[in-house]
Amino acid sequence: ELDQGRPSIAGWRAAVPELRTNGSMAACPPRGLYRDRIRTVAVTGAQIRSTLSSHSQSGQSGSSCSGDSGDSVSYNNSGSPSHSPSAVATDFGAHGHELAMVARQMMEYMFTPVVISPEAQSIFSEIGGSLERQGDRLYEVLSSMMEEVRTPMEEDDTWAIEILRGGGGVHRNTRLMVDYITSMREACASTQNCAPSNNTVNLGDLIDDTIEYLEDLLLRKSELCSDPSLRYIFLLNNSHFVAQVSEPSVSLYLEQRSELNLTPECKKFMDSYLDVSWGHVLSCIPKSRFPGPIHCWINTSSLAKFESAFQKTYRAQKFWKVPDPRLRDVLRRAIAERVISGYGDYLEEHPELEKHIGRESSSPEVFKKMLGELFEG
Repeated sequence: ELDQGRPSIAGWRAAVPELRTNGSMAACPPRGLYRDRIRTVAVTGAQIRSTLSSHSQSGQSGSSCSGDSGDSVSYNNSGSPSHSPSAVATDFGAHGHELAMVARQMMEYMFTPVVISPEAQSIFSEIGGSLERQGDRLYEVLSSMMEEVRTPMEEDDTWAIEILRGGGGVHRNTRLMVDYITSMREACASTQNCAPSNNTVNLGDLIDDTIEYLEDLLLRKSELCSDPSLRYIFLLNNSHFVAQVSEPSVSLYLEQRSELNLTPECKKFMDSYLDVSWGHVLSCIPKSRFPGPIHCWINTSSLAKFESAFQKTYRAQKFWKVPDPRLRDVLRRAIAERVISGYGDYLEEHPELEKHIGRESSSPEVFKKMLGELFEG
């Protein structure tokens, strides 16, 4: 159904000569009919900027920064941009689809069975040019915006504090950048559906560059964290969050599976976390065998050291946060496989220690239950 104020389908049909009695289509529709319609749809760069400005006004209490292009992006009091490129993508998508609708109506009304009339060819060219100009402007605006948004990300001096306060969870700046990436994917889909061109490729490259920048930013900002264990939890959480938008089709496929498959980068961060957090706990268990009473004393002392180290690490990390429940489960199981399994194997090799683990606080089952309480935040 056409927008209010525009001719209805019946009106279009009334304006176009009907099929002749011999079944052939009229040679040419009324001159200017579709051209006028196109000109009421076409969007200029100024209108795109107007859309951005309307969003910027919502953050008047904040600040703004400008790039070399002269385009400005407003930021709210938290230092975050007060608008999203989704507004630009929506504007392009709405008008692009309307132009495509005009083209489809021309297909219905203006074609002869074989030959396209000169008027139709001219109007199709005008549609193509309008869509191409919109695509060019869309890319320019988004590219400029992505350059400008990097400044507050780099200058934000609260990274270390928020990593600690958030227990290594997904940082607000990560969420903001992922929102931008998602909006750019929507814009890219709009250009692909309405007018595939070099702009579609350019937007894809811009998305890839933004993801690469975000991954590098997270690595650099994580170095501000003084606790190496918390640093790797932060990198694991945020890299996993970014990976969900890096390959949307793969992410959707993985969501439909019961088991979570981590990216190689996330696996690396998890292994590093296990090494720095739990390696020293497992090292409390000796590998060398000693004869007689010394052997018994060393084993008993090792149990006490293991329990103390485990309890200390547990208390330090109990309220750290892994927001994705599947990632949280994978991490808990990885700790259990490395630490609890090693502890259980050691007890099996030394049955004489059974009387020392009768206490509730030092059995493998109790330790495993404690791991199930980690990372809830």
